[in-house]
Amino acid sequence: MIVKINPPTRTFSETVTYLLHDKAQGGAARPATSDRVAWIATRNCRHANGFAAAAEMAHTANHAQELKLAAGLKASGRPLLTPAKHVSLSWSAAEQPTRNEMAATADSFLAHMGWSDHQVLIVAHSDTAHPHVHLLINRVHPVRGTALNDRHDFTRAAQWAKPFNPAPAPAPARPHRWPRQWAKKRIRTPEQRAAWHANRLEQRRRQRDLALGRSQTSLLVHAAVRAGHFDQAKTLARHGHSRRRLRSRRSLAIEQPQWSIAQFVTSAPPSREGDVSERATAWSSLAQDFRYLWAELARTTPHGLRAAAAELLHRQHEARSQALKAAFKANDAAHRLRWQNYQEQRDQIHIATRAPPRVSPRWPVTRYPTAGP
Repeated sequence: MIVKINPPTRTFSETVTYLLHDKAQGGAARPATSDRVAWIATRNCRHANGFAAAAEMAHTANHAQELKLAAGLKASGRPLLTPAKHVSLSWSAAEQPTRNEMAATADSFLAHMGWSDHQVLIVAHSDTAHPHVHLLINRVHPVRGTALNDRHDFTRAAQWAKPFNPAPAPAPARPHRWPRQWAKKRIRTPEQRAAWHANRLEQRRRQRDLALGRSQTSLLVHAAVRAGHFDQAKTLARHGHSRRRLRSRRSLAIEQPQWSIAQFVTSAPPSREGDVSERATAWSSLAQDFRYLWAELARTTPHGLRAAAAELLHRQHEARSQALKAAFKANDAAHRLRWQNYQEQRDQIHIATRAPPRVSPRWPVTRYPTAGP
């Protein structure tokens, strides 16, 4: 079933002349014969003749304002300049519906579109291999004088015709084709394809790390600063912001080790100002790692194994937290021991030179009595 909706026209005469006569051949005048007309039917019209029904439709369209007043409606609004609507319904060549079936299909289409109350002229043609009927519809209501609702008529007509059309056959399987990127880069050997896949996986991993706020550049910059490698930190920062991905690792003249949270805490020298910020950064990194692993668990673990995997992940997170706390305590103890040794050596130097000891701003030192002059 094919539904064709033509643009509305100003007059009914041109359309009805085309429908009730044969086609012109070779640019000649339209013949007066009507051999191709199989049968004619009307809806909501007093006349059964095609030309008389078209004249009745034109009379209804010209007196739309009087019909509105007679129906108790407001006669406001613009007059309808294109009252004639032409629609055709076509079957396939393999189908041969009867006159009753074609008329019932036309009535079904009008009911689905909400145009059953309007004046319609139905003309069936037999000049083609596929049976079809033409519907000449008056857009002006014969009682109320209002215009029909033809909004989204193409979409609604397609929905009506969908049950009449059989489902299309499945498309044949297309032959295997390599990705378009391989053809562009002339990737032909298996080694090149494996390298291309590895590069794509690395790019996706970097994008995922950036989305979770775990930029490797940021980690390397902070690790280099904590470990005292300021030249490496400057080189990293020069190639991009700490929160932006490095565009080219080969351009760096330094080695980029894979730093971990424990190395950030235990390998860094003791510092009085950055101790609190270092611990906060370590805890935030641990929390980000836990959120990342939790998201991966929810994405990759089957539903029946999520409870056991979640319990194991919580145990591992608790073990890492305890290890981090132990590293903090060991760092504090080493820091305190170094400061005590430094203070003892400084006090001995002060006593030997008969100078009063200096009080440390972090660790209090007992003042020792000094010998007189």
